[in-house]
Amino acid sequence: MLICAFLGFVTTVSLAWWCALHITPQPTPRGPSMGVGYIERQDWRWWFIGDQDFGSTQIVWTPWPLSAGVIVAPSMPDNVQLIPYWSAYARLKPEQPMPWESSPYQIDFVEDARGWPLKAFRSWRKTHSHGGVRPNVSRSYRFEYIREPVERWGWYELPAWMNRFHLSGAVPLAPVWPGLFADSAAFGAGWFILLLGPGMVKRMIRRRGGRCPACGYNLRGELALGCSECGWGRALPRA
Repeated sequence: MLICAFLGFVTTVSLAWWCALHITPQPTPRGPSMGVGYIERQDWRWWFIGDQDFGSTQIVWTPWPLSAGVIVAPSMPDNVQLIPYWSAYARLKPEQPMPWESSPYQIDFVEDARGWPLKAFRSWRKTHSHGGVRPNVSRSYRFEYIREPVERWGWYELPAWMNRFHLSGAVPLAPVWPGLFADSAAFGAGWFILLLGPGMVKRMIRRRGGRCPACGYNLRGELALGCSECGWGRALPRA
């Protein structure tokens, strides 16, 4: 059981980190795949936009002071039900550079969570976000929104030497405990079935056929007497 539990934990970590290194959540043609919304806290309004893919969720938070005259269209819902339980926005400190008109960037917080079927690890980073014009592969220029990380939490960036193994990027380290336990239990149960299931089925078939469950010797239906071949089911002789 302990081995299966350990294998379940290793599988959970490996899958979460694989998602972090190989999957980038992207918006759909119709907009963000998770949705957009906002939540008000004290004198700030936190806008969020979320995208998700297999085992991956990314949420960008942008805090704006209510004193700046932020206006929300009456038809736009706050969509607070979309905010996952593991979100750390409540512990983030809202800030924006001043003055607004001459600011070269805005401050965003990017949350990243990985794991399947539930999110098992997460991280966040504070970024300075600004627009820029860059050439693309067709040598034409287009406007791009650039996020430069300035602070990280629960985030480990792989060293450059791992590029030789075709591994690059970063993985989240902060555990989402409910998801970590649930995923580990689910994968541990899978390993238990995979490793011990065939033996259990074989013993069950031998029992029904009147054979010794341990060695398969034909007991002719006398299972209660134990096995004279391997000693299964027989009491140990007294000294």
